[in-house]
Amino acid sequence: MSLTADNLDLAAVPFGQTDPLFGKDVAFYLFSLPIYTLGLGLIRILILLSLIICTAVYVLRGSLSLSALFGKFGFDRLIEKLGSPLAKLVKIKLPD
Repeated sequence: MSLTADNLDLAAVPFGQTDPLFGKDVAFYLFSLPIYTLGLGLIRILILLSLIICTAVYVLRGSLSLSALFGKFGFDRLIEKLGSPLAKLVKIKLPD
């Protein structure tokens, strides 16, 4: 059995020395914690991608009108005062 990143956690052996602050064995920080961190990072990426995809679907279907949303918060006046070319984009109406 070769030790790769996939099965490194399975072959972890306790070091016999604990962390003075949290009381965990040092092997946890070398073998288990990187895998937990990787898993949480993948979950965060999936959540962010699903949020972006759902927003794009709602905007493309016309269920979410960005011009109405920006107008509600007064962003259109702010953008016009700044003289940004985004002022034209805010006023674009999506066809129904």
